[in-house]
Amino acid sequence: MSAYINKTFFLFIIFFSLHNKSFAQIKQVNSPYSISGIGDIHPIPFAFNRAMGGVGAALRTTLNINNVNPASYSALQLTTFELALQANSLWLNTNTQTKNTATGSLSYLALAFPVNKYWGAGLGLMPYSYLHYDITTPRNLLQTEDTVQYRFLGSGQLYQFYIGNGVKYKAFSAGVNVGYIFGTQTRQLRQTFPTIDNTFSNIRTQDIFPRGFNWNAGLQYEFTLTKKLNLVWGAAGNTAININSTQNTRWERAQVAGDRVSVVDTLYLTDDEKGKITLPLKLTTGLSLQSKSQWLISADVSWEPWQTFRFYNQPDASLANSLRVAVGGSIIPSSRLAGGFWEAAAYNAGFYYATGRLNRQNLQLPEWGITVGMGMPLKRVRSRLNFAFELGQRGTLQNDLIKETSLLATFGFTLNDRWFIKRKYD
Repeated sequence: MSAYINKTFFLFIIFFSLHNKSFAQIKQVNSPYSISGIGDIHPIPFAFNRAMGGVGAALRTTLNINNVNPASYSALQLTTFELALQANSLWLNTNTQTKNTATGSLSYLALAFPVNKYWGAGLGLMPYSYLHYDITTPRNLLQTEDTVQYRFLGSGQLYQFYIGNGVKYKAFSAGVNVGYIFGTQTRQLRQTFPTIDNTFSNIRTQDIFPRGFNWNAGLQYEFTLTKKLNLVWGAAGNTAININSTQNTRWERAQVAGDRVSVVDTLYLTDDEKGKITLPLKLTTGLSLQSKSQWLISADVSWEPWQTFRFYNQPDASLANSLRVAVGGSIIPSSRLAGGFWEAAAYNAGFYYATGRLNRQNLQLPEWGITVGMGMPLKRVRSRLNFAFELGQRGTLQNDLIKETSLLATFGFTLNDRWFIKRKYD
């Protein structure tokens, strides 16, 4: 029993040390669209799901953590530890130019285990959303030839720590995740007058500190069609959630030369302004057809009314209600490792399309992506390497807007073992 305790202690040391070091140093790609709402939302699914278009409402796997629907925890047969890194390359295109940025970061850490044959539990740590934008917009001053330049800057990351449980009774399963969102975001507006001599710039800075609980719940029902074929229906989601927040705002006069800022004086300052950030409800339902240990096909439909988002009771006109459809599948040529490495590997692929949660110049910006991946078994250590690659696109070139093309690569490590089981003999 002490060996299991040592393993658990070791993994939690990794868990929190990576949180304190790696998460704090994440550098994000420059995405102008992250200015909206609470920023760009980090992908919820883990590597196995991501490779299949992000499906998860109806997935019940015995050796992978499916945090999209916590009811699936009850299907786990072994203690499962998952860790993943991700690399993201983003191309920004307008009608006249193209720019590229890239970054790498820790994607998630998670641990889940069967408590008994009816009950599974899990916990994890992962990013929730991020801000990283730098947008400059020049405008002419009224009835003059002079210009005023607005520069919008955003940075910061929110994280989520969650604990979940899933239970089953016969063919029915239910589960819930309870999470805690925390982090810091900074939004800044710089107003400069490049064509007028001897003028100061105006700077407004908002430091935002969200802190609050969120949750999602799920249901699954498994239909046995034949001895080797199952059909699973699943649904997951949450109601609208209010996150408590504290905000510090200051207006300053400064001398600005490029990225160098020298503050002259502070015109206005508010500290510890308390309020709430309202996140919209999310509903997902899906079906999964699965041949035991060989192949599966799954489809999800999700709905998020982002027009209900509020920041300190203020709506965001740049957000829209979004409908998302995803389809994915996986196949393992042979369920036996003795059949050879390539025969025992899992090959995954998927596709998704969303109407998009962003609205610009009366255009709703669609999102789509193609995903592929592979689960590579490591025979001696009961582990797998899960690779997922996603080629996605968001936005449009219409009305001089920006089209984003992204390539997201996720490199996940999954360890399965028998932990927390009391031995009869020691």
